[in-house]
Amino acid sequence: MSPVIDLKISNVPVVTASGISEPQLSIPVRALVDTGADLTAIDIGLLESIGARVAEKDAGEVVTMHGSEKYDLYLINVHSVETNKNFGMIVSGLKIRSEKKAYEMVIGLNLLTKGRLEIVGNSGGTFTLTL
Repeated sequence: MSPVIDLKISNVPVVTASGISEPQLSIPVRALVDTGADLTAIDIGLLESIGARVAEKDAGEVVTMHGSEKYDLYLINVHSVETNKNFGMIVSGLKIRSEKKAYEMVIGLNLLTKGRLEIVGNSGGTFTLTL
């Protein structure tokens, strides 16, 4: 079984000169831990559904054995349900959701390094991620 955790993501509200802010929309996500990924990625459909702002258009390209895909960078908040901490961060928007996957987000090192990751192998079989 893959290491997955439950988090929440939300857009970063914009406050105008008049003090009016767009509403902050928060949704739960299931996230796969990927220690080989530098950047956290979230399904583009989820980012659009919460109104996440694009920080940089066509910022990069991810290449896998299935092909390549350009991505935009988004500014969002990630909320740890377990510790009640918020992390403002830049994430890539990719097509992740499918019927075959049990997650909508891939946690990369840019989020993992903000917490504590412990993996105990052999007969222990323990996985702990605290953000």
